Amino acid sequence: MKKRIAGVLAALMLMPNIVLGAAVPEEKTPKVDFNFLYSTYQIINNKYPFELDQDKIIKGAVKGMLESVDENSSYYTKEEAENFNTLTEGETVGVGMVMTFENGKVRVSELMENHPAITSGLKINDEIIAVDGVSVNGKTLTQVSAAIKGEVGTKVKIKVRRDGKDFEYEIKREKIEINPVKTKVLEGNIGYISINEFSYGMADIIKDELTVMDKKGVKSIVIDLRNNPGGLLSEATNMANLFIPAGDVVHIRYKNEFETIKSNLEKQKYKIAVLVNGGSASASEIFAGAVQDRKAGTIIGTQTYGKGTVQSLMPITDGSLVKLTIAEYLTPSKRSINKKGITPDIVVENTNVNVDLQLRKAMEILSK
Repeated sequence: MKKRIAGVLAALMLMPNIVLGAAVPEEKTPKVDFNFLYSTYQIINNKYPFELDQDKIIKGAVKGMLESVDENSSYYTKEEAENFNTLTEGETVGVGMVMTFENGKVRVSELMENHPAITSGLKINDEIIAVDGVSVNGKTLTQVSAAIKGEVGTKVKIKVRRDGKDFEYEIKREKIEINPVKTKVLEGNIGYISINEFSYGMADIIKDELTVMDKKGVKSIVIDLRNNPGGLLSEATNMANLFIPAGDVVHIRYKNEFETIKSNLEKQKYKIAVLVNGGSASASEIFAGAVQDRKAGTIIGTQTYGKGTVQSLMPITDGSLVKLTIAEYLTPSKRSINKKGITPDIVVENTNVNVDLQLRKAMEILSK
């Protein structure tokens, strides 16, 4: 096994033009000292006094290499890869709760009926402070969500803070069916569409819901993207075709090319207000940025997360995955929002836990 690993490393040094199975033109090949990598491996192999997991060493090196590129690039083992796309497929394995991220804190915002989170004793507005003994301080909503997910039947320990006291719950994970869209008609005949995730088929669901709202005479709609971490770019652009008039929706800047995705909606049908906050990221920001730049509606809430990059999942032969940043997206006016976010047209902080001030402002704007 050791000889095989050493052989692989040696081969890597002799084949600098091979990157993830794709040939790189000779003149563009970066000058990399692969001897440094091999020498480090030799030191570990020759000096470490205990048994080594050779595969773990190599995968650790690959993981470190990808994570040094940026915070959104990573390596997933076969087991991790099997669970990676569950949200975009409309189901996941978890405990049955929705979380929000505001002012650096992760809180429980919704508990699904007859699922483990609510039956175990978690309550709305609990602040999540640790998962399996690891503090969530400094982690994103996506990272906390990933830590809570796992295999069906396994258990996760979630520590929460409630009214100044800490409580820990051991909760069994189960398969959760996800409906990413919730709709209703508010006072004043204002439609309301809440989207938790841009998962597959979401735009079609919204299209059907709009048909129902049309029959009720709805002309103005609140689109709630708060704490929506993103999802499929295609769903965000499909949704843009329902609300944003014909023209640019998003520009995508790849390493060697530039692509523009457009809306083909002939005439805007609804007056819209879009709610965002610090948990709104990626595809949510694509939609909000398009609404703002194209002046198709009013953005209300707080500064968005600022994830302006596109990742691609590339499968490896052993079933693992490489997730690599391959492009940057820009708003219709070619603004880069990566690490900046989108500043709402009207900034509103939700400072009252009993009243949704952001939603109230949106209804006020749409009623004018």
